[in-house]
Amino acid sequence: MTWILLGLLLLVALGAFTVVVRVMRSREADGDRPATRCLHCRGTGWVGGEPERTMSFTGEGFENRHTPARQCPRCDGTGVVRI
Repeated sequence: MTWILLGLLLLVALGAFTVVVRVMRSREADGDRPATRCLHCRGTGWVGGEPERTMSFTGEGFENRHTPARQCPRCDGTGVVRI
């Protein structure tokens, strides 16, 4: 009875080892690393667009000037950077 249990345990361990090896080989075969979010634009693909504080005093406070948003130069507007 103990030989049967040891044999089954060996088969389960061998099956788990096979699965781990196949997963590792499939990751190596792809050759691509996973895509990550661009840190510069935080994955949106756009930078800017927030009000910019200027040094022009208007009497009530400093003037805010709107700056238009533009595509992120680091990820070319995709929001994803390949490592």
